[in-house]
This record gives sequence, structure tokens and C-alpha cells, in this order.
Amino acid sequence: ALALAARVVVTGSDAGGFVGWQPELASMNGEAPMGPAGFRQYCRTKALCHALTAALSDQLESAGSDAVACVWHPGAVDSQMGDQLAPGLARLGKPILRLCFRPPLTAAAI
Repeated sequence: ALALAARVVVTGSDAGGFVGWQPELASMNGEAPMGPAGFRQYCRTKALCHALTAALSDQLESAGSDAVACVWHPGAVDSQMGDQLAPGLARLGKPILRLCFRPPLTAAAI
């Protein structure tokens, strides 16, 4: 029988790749406005999630813990993110994006 180990699961995203997986430590308050700067802030936040999870994983391993820290990426999910940024664009683009985005309940079940 498998023993259950503690797990830390962080919701990640491939968006961190847009900023080279480098969080910007000078702007950690998330003060970027909506729009392109806001998207960069989102990408930096996701890069930071990956970096913190990797650091936690290293610490757990060096302490001899059986606990696991990992990043979970549900893929592209049909959500309301960005809808308020450009409502007209969202009305036009969302039906097309829904063809390749996962419904939220499907993503949560992964």
C-alpha cells in the first residue's frame, strides 16, 4: 500500500515563459495596470509561483521530508479573465477561443 505524503500544489501557467521565467523582484506589489503591462505582471506572477515552488521542493528534499511540492498547470481554461479589459473583443474572441479552451470543471478535474 502506498503511504500518503503531504503535498503542496500550486496552480501555475505556461505564461511565465513570456517573461523568460524571470520574476521582476522590483515590482512585487502587482501595481501594473490592465492591458499589456497587466499581462506581463500576470506572467511574472506565474514565473514567481514556479520559482517559489521549486525552492520549496528543494528545501523539503534537503530536509529529508517525504512531502512533495509541485506546480499544476490546467492548460487554457475558459474563464472570465480579461473580459472586463476589452468587452467587445471578449464578445468576439471568446466563442473562437472556447473551441480550444477547457471548461473550468474539466480543468479542475485534471
